[in-house]
Amino acid sequence: MMCNGATFDEVLFHIHGLIERFGWAVVPVGHRLPSTWAYTIGLVEVDHPELTVKGMPPEMAGRLLNRLGDLILDGRKFRDGQEITVGTRRYRFASVPDRQLENGRFAIWVNYYGALGPPHPEPRFLDVVPQGQRRKRS
Repeated sequence: MMCNGATFDEVLFHIHGLIERFGWAVVPVGHRLPSTWAYTIGLVEVDHPELTVKGMPPEMAGRLLNRLGDLILDGRKFRDGQEITVGTRRYRFASVPDRQLENGRFAIWVNYYGALGPPHPEPRFLDVVPQGQRRKRS
């Protein structure tokens, strides 16, 4: 959105609207494969870790994270090591190391909850790793 001229406040307001309407928002990061990735904001509010997926085109990542978000709002809980099939593809969930939370990779998440004011939720994330893909260490 900011690439299209939106201010940072407008981006945060848009994210807030998505969370109010659907229960979460998907934030795409990057535009060139294989370095693209996306993550959710809002699932922590229903006592579930946020989700992140790497190396997918933004539209595909959004569809996957939205499908998983629907399952979570329907009561499903995912945890480290668990597997799930979505469509014809199998995925594994893996905890995101704390160092990823500390190095600014989830800046929009931090800024969104910072803008809302205290109390701030505890940041928790799970990687959604496609079967056959090794999880990249970063």
